[in-house]
Amino acid sequence: MYTDFDFHSGTGVAAIRTVSPEHEMKIIVTNLRSDSQLAMIENRYLPQGPSISPDGRSLVFFGNGRIHVHSFETNTTKAVFDRPGINAGFASWSADGTELAFSAYDTPIDGSHPPKIFCIELATGKTTQVSEGPGVDRFPQSSATGRYVAFYRGNSIGVADRRAGKFLSLPTKKGMGYSIGYHCWHPDDSHILVAERSDSTARLLSVRLQDNSTEVLFEGAEIQAGCFSQNGKTLLCIRSDRLGLYSFPGMKKIEELALDEFAPVKATRMGPYLSFDAEDSALYFLGTDFGIYQWRQGKGCALVRKAQSTDAEPEPAYKKEEYWFAARDGYRVPVHRYVPTKTNGKAVMFIDGGPGSTIDPKRPIPLRLLWEGYEVIRPSYRGSDGYGADHRNANRHECGRADVWDIVDCGIDWRNRFGTADSLLAVSGFSYGGFLTFLALPDPAAVWSCGITLWGGTMISPSHANHGVPSDNEAREAALLERSPVAQAARIKHPLLILHGARDTTSSVSDVSRIQQRVKSAGIPCELVIFENDGHGLHLNRDAMFQHMFDFLEAYGGSSTNSRNE
Repeated sequence: MYTDFDFHSGTGVAAIRTVSPEHEMKIIVTNLRSDSQLAMIENRYLPQGPSISPDGRSLVFFGNGRIHVHSFETNTTKAVFDRPGINAGFASWSADGTELAFSAYDTPIDGSHPPKIFCIELATGKTTQVSEGPGVDRFPQSSATGRYVAFYRGNSIGVADRRAGKFLSLPTKKGMGYSIGYHCWHPDDSHILVAERSDSTARLLSVRLQDNSTEVLFEGAEIQAGCFSQNGKTLLCIRSDRLGLYSFPGMKKIEELALDEFAPVKATRMGPYLSFDAEDSALYFLGTDFGIYQWRQGKGCALVRKAQSTDAEPEPAYKKEEYWFAARDGYRVPVHRYVPTKTNGKAVMFIDGGPGSTIDPKRPIPLRLLWEGYEVIRPSYRGSDGYGADHRNANRHECGRADVWDIVDCGIDWRNRFGTADSLLAVSGFSYGGFLTFLALPDPAAVWSCGITLWGGTMISPSHANHGVPSDNEAREAALLERSPVAQAARIKHPLLILHGARDTTSSVSDVSRIQQRVKSAGIPCELVIFENDGHGLHLNRDAMFQHMFDFLEAYGGSSTNSRNE
């Protein structure tokens, strides 16, 4: 499927990031006008964040902590930023193509050295830090003139004025969250578009840098982001249900496109992806259906490229059912249950990442579990997508607490419905699902046989903390401690296997090592496997990952009671 996308209007070249059902990553560079392939960035780079240079001659991407530039003319790839102990990513071109802005931080992750924004001169390799202070700074967007770099800073937007050598903070309101996206800068640097969100609504703001004055352009729960056209005379308001073109300034409506016949714009970490063509008469966007669309003013919208299916392994034979249960606070949680035709009589609760992910029945890990005969239980914990806005927003300020209740109580409910006291019920999750697994294992009510984390989170990430924990400072600090896998590790009472990449950019080896030490100190078996050449996703070591998983499940395949006492 297509997961990220960039388009160069002058040449018609698109860079499309794909992920196969087996989780192999590639970036395919193709000319959409001639339908000819120009380059392919292979899985060994673990490529992410494709962005084509302003002149259309090269591509920047990041992976495994490095920043690479691929030349279309020579068909060669070069690491332009590769420093041991530093993870870098989310690169943004300067308007003249001579520099890159990016986010980077030291590893192991250290709270005293959070991610900061840097700029690198491609000709010389000279690297300059452009943001300072204690905040977590990520996802930079360079202005058209190169004077400014805007970026996420916690719950606000920061701006580095490189010419004046100072930092600007855009206006904020208490209880609101802020974001920017692609093409948020006006071509003359006079304005920047910012999305402002609360629990109930969202607004698209235009902030004038000269005096920080703010104008509310649009308001409504469906608003996602905004972007300027290349000449700055047109503004696009991106909503989940429609797109709107307006003149700027003046905000006179030019045209709207309802998305019910197409697909909403897919959001990446750098914002929803859209790109105007050279004449500003058409724009391209990546849809949530992983198709690439072209909307031409006055001529409608059309699908111009669809993700090609790949030859994935055939699915095992299984029976699927969906049911609901009530968690300890009464909240009702939907569950997907998959029972293979050839069962080994054992079960694994598989926790998806996120928060916000939709349960995908074709994910390779649960399919592999089904092939091996394991029953798979997948709760759509609160905060997940696929069950409406209320369910998606039910985890406000509750990340690492209420969603953990959903996981633990789903296990108890499963044993009461389908299992016995001696049934193996392992809990396993990836990324944020691994974070939930770490926290579900110490719960005194839990009935697990064992647990397995796959590139699991060891903290609530800054991007989730804004809405995931209480906003009151005292309550926030208490919540971060109570919901810390490292702080709670000594309370784990079930055998644990931790599978992690040494180059993981979200959780450090030092954190998972501390978790292992604290679990073992409590007398509980805990295995830690670090894949030195791999990062978040373990895309380069899937065969070894599965072998460790199945060996561990075989070793701790007894009842929850027996496993606790080994």
